[in-house]
Amino acid sequence: MKTIELYKELLIELHLEMTNKYNFSQKLEKKFVKSLETSKFFGKDEISNILRAKEEWQKVSNIYYGTLSFLIENAQIPNNKNYKENLKKGKQGYDQLNDYLIPIIKEIKRGINHTTVFHKIKDKLSVEYATVSAECTTRLKIKLNEFLKLINDNEIKMFLKKKFPNRKEIDDEL
Repeated sequence: MKTIELYKELLIELHLEMTNKYNFSQKLEKKFVKSLETSKFFGKDEISNILRAKEEWQKVSNIYYGTLSFLIENAQIPNNKNYKENLKKGKQGYDQLNDYLIPIIKEIKRGINHTTVFHKIKDKLSVEYATVSAECTTRLKIKLNEFLKLINDNEIKMFLKKKFPNRKEIDDEL
C-alpha cells in the first residue's frame, strides 16, 4: 500500500512539473512563432532552448503516464489480490463488518443510543466520528434512519447478507 501512496505523490509532483515544463515550452514556441511573423529570426541557442524544453516536457510526460498506468494496473483492477483485500478494509485497515457494523448493531440492540455507540467505536479504533457513521451509512448506501430502522425491525441481518454474501460472521455474530 505504501508503494501506491508513493506513486500517487510522485504523480502529483510529475503533473505539476509537466504543467510547468509545458507552459514554458508553450511560451518559447509562441515567442518563436512571433519572431517568424516579424522576420526576427531566432539564433541557434534560442532554437535549442525550445527543443530542449519540448524534450524535457516529453520525458516528464512519459514518466507521468507510465506512473499513471502502473497505478491503474496495480490499484484499480479488481482481479488484483491487494485491491480485493483493501476493499474489505478501510483506510486504517479495519474491517467494515467485524470492526464497525457487528459491534455497533449488537450495542444498539442492547438499547444503547447510536450516538453513544458511535463514540465508543470511534475511541476504540482511534478514528473520526464521521468515519464510524459513514461505515454504517454511506458505505452501505443507506441513510442513518434506514440503518437504525433495519436494526429495530430485525431486518439488518438479511440486509447485511445481501451486502456481504460470503461472510459467515453475520450468522455467527448477529
